[in-house]
Amino acid sequence: MMSHSPARIVITGLGTHGAGGISVPALWENTLRQNINVQERTSSSGQRYVVYTAPDPHFETKWPKIVKHADRAAKLSLAAAKQAWADACLTRSNIDPHRVGVTVGSSRGPAGCSLAAGKPHPTDAVYSAFSSIAGVVAAELAAARCAQMTSDTCISGAVALQTACLQLQSHQLDVAVVGGVDAPLVDPLLEQFAAGGVLASLTDREALRPFDQNRTGTVIGEGAAFVVVETETHARERGAHIRGVIHAVATGCEPHLRTSMSMNAQGMQQRARRALSTCEIAAHDIDLLILHGTGTRLNDSMESRCVRHSFGPVEQQPYSLGTKAITGHTVGASSIFQLLVGLESVRHGFVPATANCTTLDPDCSIRLSRGVAAELHYGLCLTSGFCGNSSCIVFGPAR
Repeated sequence: MMSHSPARIVITGLGTHGAGGISVPALWENTLRQNINVQERTSSSGQRYVVYTAPDPHFETKWPKIVKHADRAAKLSLAAAKQAWADACLTRSNIDPHRVGVTVGSSRGPAGCSLAAGKPHPTDAVYSAFSSIAGVVAAELAAARCAQMTSDTCISGAVALQTACLQLQSHQLDVAVVGGVDAPLVDPLLEQFAAGGVLASLTDREALRPFDQNRTGTVIGEGAAFVVVETETHARERGAHIRGVIHAVATGCEPHLRTSMSMNAQGMQQRARRALSTCEIAAHDIDLLILHGTGTRLNDSMESRCVRHSFGPVEQQPYSLGTKAITGHTVGASSIFQLLVGLESVRHGFVPATANCTTLDPDCSIRLSRGVAAELHYGLCLTSGFCGNSSCIVFGPAR
């Protein structure tokens, strides 16, 4: 019996709405120029935080009554998904809605609805459900095949992408609208993060310092990042412009862990090995690493050890880039934000500098970019989360 390789998955649309930019070109420009948009926030209990707040989304919608009372996470998702849909040149007339699905990853879901103080609104029973986020997007795009959510801490977006790729390769879908979103800037969640000791002690634009010797913690941000994916055959048949290729997605966990990684980030190493093995790309062929880089002491050190063990000493490594000083820590949306910046880096042939990393921690033995032009063939996103979760996305340009 002949074996058949899985269909190649390509990206045909990109969109984002967050503190790092309200479009992919804006996100890329802000990454290049290191434009950082942080604000101070005082909670109802008097605690002060620095956060990355997205501009309020504004868009036309076919379903204003559905959108009106939806959670902020759903509205951010809708803004980003509509961009990706338009970028993919999709309309209701050129695609069968019963072959279109929406999959969204989120760690904290509709936090505004589910954790809001005061008397509940009658619609909160609907909009406090995680699935309402994907449902709002599916309603707007008339995606009738599925509207589903994944929630796997910070790798939620990667799990959503993996789920959609499998559905495309098993011919359940022709087109998948995939995203990551979180809008966690609500007092109860911020107080939980503060109690957990993961937030930066600084309160200025340099508070989040990925891999920097003087980093003090992370800064929470809100935002949505979306892609449209389909099989290469389907994309070429409809004449779509291909933005990039998803070569492999690997996810998994170290179930005995809660907030840290094992020594040398062995789980993350396994994810990288599995992804590279799946797509038969060698580690030395990777040109670019988009790292999780939360700015916490532990995450950045452990992630750097993963890079060293997976790709060798600094002089042999691909260029590394951390994006969170621009976007904030967008929790479940992190992996898709990383993917967007990685795709733009490959497209432009340029690896931006990592904002706010002025003095690389000697414990972080990575080849951190200071802004360099390079021919980039393959990129790899590494993301980790609570409960031992980690993911790896291998991507590249359309060739």
